[in-house]
Amino acid sequence: MSLQAPFKLERFTVMPHENKVVKSDEQLLIQPKFIDVLAYLATQYPRLVSREELIENIWEGNQYVGEKALTNAIWNLRKALKSDDVQFIETVRKTGYRLLIEPEYLPEPVANLTQTVELAVEPQQLNKSRFSLGKLIGVVLFLSFIGGLSYNLVVHFIIEHQQDEESALVISNLTAAPGRELYPAVSHDQRYLIYSWRRINQKADIFLKDLTQPDLLPRQLTFTDESESSPIWGKRGKYIFFVRKSWLGADCFVIKMDIATASEKVVANCPPGINIYLSLTADGNQLAYTGFESGMGTGIYIKSLIEPHLPAIRFSCAKDCNYSDRSIAFSPDGKYAAVSRRAEDLVEDIYLVNLQTKQTQQLTFGEGDIKGFTWTADSKRLVYASKSSLTRSGHIISIDNGKIEPLNVEGFSFPSFIPNSSSLVFHRWNVATFISYLPLAEKVNATPFPLIQSDYSHSSAHYSQARERLTYISNESGYNEIWTANLDGTQRKKLTNLENNLSAPRWSHNGLHIAFLGTVSNRQSSSIYILNVETLAVEELKTEFDTLYRPTWGINDNALIVAAKTQGTSKLYQIPLNGEEPEIVANTPARYAIQTSDKSIWYVKGSKSGLWRVNPSDKKQPLAVIDKDNFKQRYNWTVTDKGVFFQSDYKDHHRIMFYDFAKEQLTPMMKLPSRTLESSGSMSYVAQDDKLLFTQSQFPQVDIKSLSHPLLQ
Repeated sequence: MSLQAPFKLERFTVMPHENKVVKSDEQLLIQPKFIDVLAYLATQYPRLVSREELIENIWEGNQYVGEKALTNAIWNLRKALKSDDVQFIETVRKTGYRLLIEPEYLPEPVANLTQTVELAVEPQQLNKSRFSLGKLIGVVLFLSFIGGLSYNLVVHFIIEHQQDEESALVISNLTAAPGRELYPAVSHDQRYLIYSWRRINQKADIFLKDLTQPDLLPRQLTFTDESESSPIWGKRGKYIFFVRKSWLGADCFVIKMDIATASEKVVANCPPGINIYLSLTADGNQLAYTGFESGMGTGIYIKSLIEPHLPAIRFSCAKDCNYSDRSIAFSPDGKYAAVSRRAEDLVEDIYLVNLQTKQTQQLTFGEGDIKGFTWTADSKRLVYASKSSLTRSGHIISIDNGKIEPLNVEGFSFPSFIPNSSSLVFHRWNVATFISYLPLAEKVNATPFPLIQSDYSHSSAHYSQARERLTYISNESGYNEIWTANLDGTQRKKLTNLENNLSAPRWSHNGLHIAFLGTVSNRQSSSIYILNVETLAVEELKTEFDTLYRPTWGINDNALIVAAKTQGTSKLYQIPLNGEEPEIVANTPARYAIQTSDKSIWYVKGSKSGLWRVNPSDKKQPLAVIDKDNFKQRYNWTVTDKGVFFQSDYKDHHRIMFYDFAKEQLTPMMKLPSRTLESSGSMSYVAQDDKLLFTQSQFPQVDIKSLSHPLLQ
């Protein structure tokens, strides 16, 4: 009997020639190799078929691909043929598989048992008005080259499993191309995957992958010079929405695209300096996005897709807010919205909003960065990803009782449920950071050398000349704790056991204390803590501020220099350690500052705001030293007696720059690949060795996975 012949298994109709399983009016698309396995077992009924025989006949004897893919095929077939009273496939451990139900072969394909799936996309269709023949040939050659390089990874759609088929937790690869593949979303018919792919040293574009034909290369949907991200599907799968940003940060747009014709329309403007996330309401008629209005700041806005001429309505708080809404997801039953809110740098949490009563309930307490969330189909649970202690992880929370359970999936980021399924897709971001140094006195051009590097993350190094030790953050214990080490990375020692997400350690000038940020006393608000290095005692610095940013030490070690916010306004303060009232150093917005031996205080007002200098003793107005076009960092910079080292970002790389005080001149010191220099880290200059310390990471390889998990059932 041909493997393409249709047949029945009890109330299921299997149609190999269409890669379908049909039950009543319900139909499910099955990957071709999976349906081939079922068809082969049917031809051999009731014989026990060995794994080797299946791999030989279905995967042409390719053991490397077949061993992993066969296990996944059996699991997916059981899921497709799920029945309360019938078992269709028997597993004989370490031997093979047997079909338990006799197949009833049909004389010919029965097209009347199913309806044609209406596709919103022609996979090979290109927008001729936007894409010339020459460009088409170039793209085809490029994708062919990439496809050749990644044959073993992509062509056979290799499935990686964390556990065997008897386990209910299954993680499978959906993409594995070089670069960062992010923000996955599956179409309503479960056939297509859209995502943003940033290839190495290129900007991000939107791609579409046919999940039923994994051997096909993904189709590129955008071809602009800007970066596109955060794609979601429209109501009926004909349109997608995504975010487009210019590299220089001048423009940001929410775009609607017809994926059959590649025609585009701008739906809304968005603030270019922050991450923008999109979501549809339960009925698919309204689009939520991150927007901005003068005098209100950023927030969530709702735009009608039925009456697009109407202005967007602000969903978020508009005035006197001590937090900002960052992202939103609507429950499938249309009753609730989950909203992520941030009051300060270290804390972001998820809140539940009743859309009818507007009552708000906090669901999480003291999370770090929220990295996406998605509702279960019953609207009773929320799956979310968070980043804490330099690692990303997934959780599921019940909105009825607030119970939170871990998914135990490393690198879990931006989950999205597959429609009409208990499985979801996510991208895995699991990139460790490490501390490097750049020798500055070398006559030959130098490259960074790893100083403290392992399977764990290490960051934010600061050197004390008085102590001759580094302090830095490491998650080696499972939490971000304060560590110290010799300048060569030896004799490492953990100084805190606070089991917290600590950050930004900074030595006092005399080497006796380390100031840092943490949420030890209040998981929902960060405070400044001071560690006595001799006794290891930790004391909280009590203040009345709403938000405290990274601390540094005054030149005499009797005060901290801190940017702080109260009533929505930030300023630069000097906070005495003896309990006296804080003193305003600069009556301007501020984020981070360093005081040098001449008592000058160098500070930044925020990102893309330039570098400023003020001297508290002369009462003069702050002076701009480096303009905002050349200095855009918040934290990754440091001041020496001769000048300023800082990170500068370009379209496809980073540079470490030096501003010479004497010459008033900028000099590039080193060029690094994009996303390998941590802007949220810190820099520290070691005078006696003339070298610069900073935080690095490997170029992130981020792939898209699917997840089936017992907690998601």
